[in-house]
Amino acid sequence: MRLLKVLFFGVAILLVTAIGVAFVLPSRVATERSVVIDRPPSMVHAVVDSFALFNRWSPWADLDPKTRYTYEGPERGVGAAMAWASDDPSVGSGRQTITASVAPERVETALDFGDFGTSEAALAITSDGDGSKVTWRFETELPITLDGKFFFGVLGRWFGLTMADAIGADYDKGLGKLKALLEGMPRADIEGLQAVVQDVAAQPAYEVPGLSSGTDGASSSAVLGAAYGEIVALAQASNLKLAGPPYTVIRGHTGDQWRFDAGIPVDRNDAPPSGRLQAAQTFAGRAADFRHLGSYDTLGQTHAKAEAWLATRGLAAGEPRMEIYVSDPMTTPVEQVVTLVRIPVR
Repeated sequence: MRLLKVLFFGVAILLVTAIGVAFVLPSRVATERSVVIDRPPSMVHAVVDSFALFNRWSPWADLDPKTRYTYEGPERGVGAAMAWASDDPSVGSGRQTITASVAPERVETALDFGDFGTSEAALAITSDGDGSKVTWRFETELPITLDGKFFFGVLGRWFGLTMADAIGADYDKGLGKLKALLEGMPRADIEGLQAVVQDVAAQPAYEVPGLSSGTDGASSSAVLGAAYGEIVALAQASNLKLAGPPYTVIRGHTGDQWRFDAGIPVDRNDAPPSGRLQAAQTFAGRAADFRHLGSYDTLGQTHAKAEAWLATRGLAAGEPRMEIYVSDPMTTPVEQVVTLVRIPVR
């Protein structure tokens, strides 16, 4: 009996001591880790400003493949949210929401772990030569409250002694995966690139297929001008109405030459085609439209940026691509000429 009393008082003293010490332990935990990624800040921000690719670089995604995920709010930016639920106690349940986003510099998130409290995280992105330095920071408060969560608070203070190192190791792993993910994507500075992903309906059209020219503006303009002239002549002769700007369907590139079909949408394509012309339907389906402003000679840059933009959104590019010539180059200053680059996506 005496031994039990000694044990009881010993445990009580240890418990009281542990509680007392908890009050003087740090009430806040913060840690951060950094990595340099060989891609521009605009690409890094595009990936971390959404949860679409989060599980491809998250350090926790492979802990439980059976974790259930739900997504709410906009696809990216402030308000985008991801919740997770797992039967694995090492994963548990929670929710994270983007609370601030400044392109291409910073993304902040609020983390909610239910009974285990809330935290904040931030990814800061700065230029580093041709690449980016990415710093991932975690902060949380460890309050002790005089309510039903009192002992959770005490345990939290003690756990906080090792929390920074544990989370830091996870952040190192996550940043390594983020680096591998981004460096596996095409490189391009996509800041300011305007794009819209939408479902496109088919339009009747007439096309001149199987054309080719040099990649310079003068060579392609001569070939396209002749093809579009034939379509306009058929439309006038058959009382057809032009129903959209002229376009090309890109069939490929070989060195300094490109191959394409040239077409113009019309209100109907039941008139018998003549010569090189054929009745056609424009592309129908999911596509991304990228706005190019300026000379046709720099369209290749927009194509390259489009590939990087799609990769950061987890979208796969399909074929064939189209260029839609919204502006009339004969009446529009070259710096104001608008072209849409349309790429099927899935």
